[in-house]
Amino acid sequence: MDTWNGLRIEVAALRETVTRLLDDLEATHGEAVTLPEDFFYSVPFPELYDVLGDAPQLTVGQLTESWENLQRDDASVQWELVWLGDVLKAIGHLA
Repeated sequence: MDTWNGLRIEVAALRETVTRLLDDLEATHGEAVTLPEDFFYSVPFPELYDVLGDAPQLTVGQLTESWENLQRDDASVQWELVWLGDVLKAIGHLA
């Protein structure tokens, strides 16, 4: 039985994938997208990844807040990636 050592993703491959997806988004939706919803359910970290434990309590997130946080210059990269994930997930649901 193989031991799980984590999923390794090269940053260059991630960048290439994100660029391809954003190029496709622009080609299909134009220069801007409109997200019809603002609030969403969220599962807090680290409970999000504890699938063997009890189901965690949901919290509520807000896309406008995530986007506004990304526009600031004083946030940490860790949280910026989480906020970007919120926005990208909502864009992914447009299809």
